Amino acid sequence: MLRLRCKARSGSFPLPGLTAHSRLHELQAVIAALTGVPIQAQRLLLGFPPSCLDLSDGEQRLGELGIHSGDTLIVEEDATKPKSDSSIVTKRTVSNSVREAVPVLARKVVPADNSWQMEAREHAKETGHTNFGEV
Repeated sequence: MLRLRCKARSGSFPLPGLTAHSRLHELQAVIAALTGVPIQAQRLLLGFPPSCLDLSDGEQRLGELGIHSGDTLIVEEDATKPKSDSSIVTKRTVSNSVREAVPVLARKVVPADNSWQMEAREHAKETGHTNFGEV
């Protein structure tokens, strides 16, 4: 099982259920379901510096393309290629099952509250503790 991630305009997603023997078209279908970028409009970049993968043969295995566990694929939408309605339908039907399998981690911004530091400093002044190694 490969541990792959993809970064797209809509966010960063893990790519579950792929192996080195999976086909390129399977990878593209999972990416389309997660990101909403249709298969026909996908550009996949890999490595550093990122280089474009050859997407012409969908039957190629991921191992043959040089994709290894731990890699991150950058997904770009090629605006010159037309979008098809079938890919939008596929996104709606496939994405729910794939997204349910992917855990979601949400960030919450909490404002800094350093009042405890000021209270500790005042307490130390009041009690005469100046050598904090003795406390």
